[in-house]
Amino acid sequence: GWNQHGQLGNDVEGDRNVPVAVQGGLTFESLTAGAGHTCGVATDGTGYCWGFNFNGQLGDGSLTSRGVPVPISSGLSFLSLSAGGSLTCGVAMGGAGYCWGWNGEGQLGDGGTTDQTAPVLLDGGRTYTSISAANFHACGTTTANELFCWGRNSSGQLGDGTTVASGLPVQAMGGILFETVAAANQHTCGSDGSEAYCWGRAEFGQTGNGSVDRNVPALLNSLIFFPKVWAGGNFSCGLTDLGEAFCWGANELGQHGSVSPQTCTVSDQLGQIINQFGCAFTPVEVDTDLFFSTLAVGTHHACGIATNGGAYCWGGGAVGELGNGQSGETYLTVVPQRVSGQPAS
Repeated sequence: GWNQHGQLGNDVEGDRNVPVAVQGGLTFESLTAGAGHTCGVATDGTGYCWGFNFNGQLGDGSLTSRGVPVPISSGLSFLSLSAGGSLTCGVAMGGAGYCWGWNGEGQLGDGGTTDQTAPVLLDGGRTYTSISAANFHACGTTTANELFCWGRNSSGQLGDGTTVASGLPVQAMGGILFETVAAANQHTCGSDGSEAYCWGRAEFGQTGNGSVDRNVPALLNSLIFFPKVWAGGNFSCGLTDLGEAFCWGANELGQHGSVSPQTCTVSDQLGQIINQFGCAFTPVEVDTDLFFSTLAVGTHHACGIATNGGAYCWGGGAVGELGNGQSGETYLTVVPQRVSGQPAS
């Protein structure tokens, strides 16, 4: 994928359209990719980040971008990390929540708006099971399955019934017990382990429940149950219990993974048509006979690990983010294609 800031971690400039190894000899339990940086939790719990660092999102105490992994300067052991636009959040061992990087909209959840080059503790003293960081906001689920969000709220993406930004974590309304949450550009999705909910900006159908913005969690307009959901640029995806993949929202670059996308017309406040390409207000099944164990959703593409062990991607691939050896300004694929460099299943 894109490597302008060293976010591939291979210490060599230039985009790549096939996978390259991250340098440093580290073994990771998990990885998370943001807009221009990447982070991972090593097997010993140490957090590492690499790539763009203009706002301190690498958490190493500096503003220097890195082409190889550097440890997060906190002395903390992490259970998970989530890289957003220009910030990163994580759940430390024991469940304390931390964020660092850009804080201009209060998205670090510490009550301020000052950027931080090292982890700062989320306000409230809550114990988190997961945190998801987006461009301008972040959300986390607690051990009591309560959902809290913080940062920008212009489209209601915090789910607290308002459109007022908050530099402190605020609880989503509705009394829903969330097991997972996924924060995206200007919308958020989550699941209670069975049913999926989305809220925030909705003009492309990315909330799966119509084209009207919602400032509280709203059920998807679907009879399908999604115990796992992911949110991307202007689209979202989910997995059923069986591992069937569905996506909804914007589809201008094939991010639904369907050869027969729905088409919807989106107009501005004056009634002028601003979008008439493929998009969907309800979930569309990804066109494949594969079953997936997990997904990752980006700005204009999605990837998944199939139950056969293979990695597959679909959507826009301008800078090689599909990993199939193809790239180019207009390159896309509307059905999942296997990432290069893997043995045949």
